[in-house]
Parts: sequence; structure tokens; C-alpha cells
Amino acid sequence: MANTFDIGSVDGLNLYYILRRAVDGLIYKGGVWETLTPANWSSYAIAMSKVQVAANYGAEYTGTLPAVTAGVYHAYVFVRSGGSPATTDWPWYAKIESIVFNGQTQVLRLPDGWN
Repeated sequence: MANTFDIGSVDGLNLYYILRRAVDGLIYKGGVWETLTPANWSSYAIAMSKVQVAANYGAEYTGTLPAVTAGVYHAYVFVRSGGSPATTDWPWYAKIESIVFNGQTQVLRLPDGWN
């Protein structure tokens, strides 16, 4: 089973996230890590899909966590406003999720500002 990155939010959003490696700030791009290049924005986007609607908070969204080595990663979630991810998309609540990954499974998520 693939590892996932999950969040709760209001229903009806088109979300994606970008994964940044905490140790060096590089951005994940389909199996390689590179310095952020705005022209490659849509290549960085990892799609999230709605998996259920819950009465108490709206909806749950999930995205597959790529096969990465053990470490700390930051997930920047965006609301896609057009047909494809773009640098003009709005951040989802300007929130950054920090993920600790042991190479096989997500160990924990740290509060904002931790790395």
C-alpha cells in the first residue's frame, strides 16, 4: 500500500501539494530533486483527491507520498484555480505540513515551523 499525505478541509476544492526536502530545500520533481524553478511548477504538483465527505469538517483529501528516503519533508498545499497547477494558485490556508518519513511509512507530522 502506498503512503499518503492526508488533510481535512472544506468540500469542493481542487488541491495539490508540492514536496520540499527540509535538509536542502530542494523540490521533488517526479523522482529527482531540484532547485525551485517556476517554469517547472506543474511538474512539481502532486495531485490530491477527495476521499470522503464528513459532516464535521467538510471533506478529506489524500495524495500519494512519493517513494522518498527517510527524512523530514515539507508539504505545501495549493488550491488549483485553472486547468493545471500554476505559480498563481493560492496556498491552502498558507499552511505547511512537515512530514517525518522513515523510508517506509509516514512517522509523524510536525507543527508548522519544525524541520
